[in-house]
Amino acid sequence: GNQVAVIVTDVLGSVEQQTLLKKMLTISGADRWALASRILERHREILSAIRQQDADSARRAMLEHTRAAGQDLKV
Repeated sequence: GNQVAVIVTDVLGSVEQQTLLKKMLTISGADRWALASRILERHREILSAIRQQDADSARRAMLEHTRAAGQDLKV
């Protein structure tokens, strides 16, 4: 079970990185900074929930991050 999750995470991470790079190359400096700031804040929220061992908050933060990433990374 966990090996499958690791493989899926690796694949999705690679696709996300490629998509993010393409997006960053198509937007202005100010928009690039705003996007990077939003992404960083979402990651902080996820990490904070994990550190607090709050599974429900971590799940909600991850779902919001995934939803928002879909919107942010439209190329």
